[in-house]
Amino acid sequence: MPSYGHARFIEDAIRSVLAQTFQDWELIVADDQSPDESFDLVRKFDDPRIRCERNPENLGTYATQQRALEMAKFDLIAVMNSDDLWLPEKLERQLEALQDHPEASFCFCLGWVVDGDGVTDKSEDVHADWPIGVRDYLPWLLYENRILASAVIFRRSGLQFQTKAQYSGDWMALLQASRRGPGICLPERLTRWRIHGNNTFTRSSKQVAEEIAVRESILEVEWPGDVNEGLGRNALNLMTLYLQTGQRKRAWSLIGRVARDHPQKGVAMRRIALTLMPTAVLKKRLPWTATDVPHRDGFDLS
Repeated sequence: MPSYGHARFIEDAIRSVLAQTFQDWELIVADDQSPDESFDLVRKFDDPRIRCERNPENLGTYATQQRALEMAKFDLIAVMNSDDLWLPEKLERQLEALQDHPEASFCFCLGWVVDGDGVTDKSEDVHADWPIGVRDYLPWLLYENRILASAVIFRRSGLQFQTKAQYSGDWMALLQASRRGPGICLPERLTRWRIHGNNTFTRSSKQVAEEIAVRESILEVEWPGDVNEGLGRNALNLMTLYLQTGQRKRAWSLIGRVARDHPQKGVAMRRIALTLMPTAVLKKRLPWTATDVPHRDGFDLS
């Protein structure tokens, strides 16, 4: 559990771990120099399974997760954000699935969005049209991530978090886990993802820059299996980001790949047509947000 500035929520998050029907766990809370009383609140829990360590300096989300991973002693690793919630059967159901499918490298469940007061919003299905069950999720993960961070249990072997990432580290960890084996999706909503004013995913120029870097890195890697459609969808999403940030030449460079690999040719051709429009016309057709996006080096996803 990486922790930063969630004093309002972290006690409820920990209580949802304590309430699990499966009880043979350790909880490592890695506090990233929280500016509030989060660290002190965690230390009030009198349970030998809960360990709270404070980073010597602010490291960022995924460097903090990696530090917690290196402290862990078990072979299965569940990520738990310090503002999210688990339902009591969450760990038990996932561990049963992983035991039944030793070939799987990770398991995730579904969830609902809740607000700062814990009220569930069932109008947004984060999972959308993704499949459930045991399968190779790489074709979907190549173009987006619809897996909630707090819904995943990874097998530890080969697991690492990109320490330079701030927003997309869970996505990249899932991409790399998909190289090691299939995933399991349980069709049960056992996680609650809390949306509130202090979420780290809030869109900003830095978040956009990191997403661009991840998508560029995806296109540079040779992935196993028949994944051209996933890469085509990723190329289209990257083209859109380029257009929205005023990088027209980079958008043009993806036209051939989008035309060749995107499975929905009509969608692909309409986006390509936008790319070729004069800037004045394009501004009327897209939510134009051309801005200075800081350059981010790519990530090693091999």
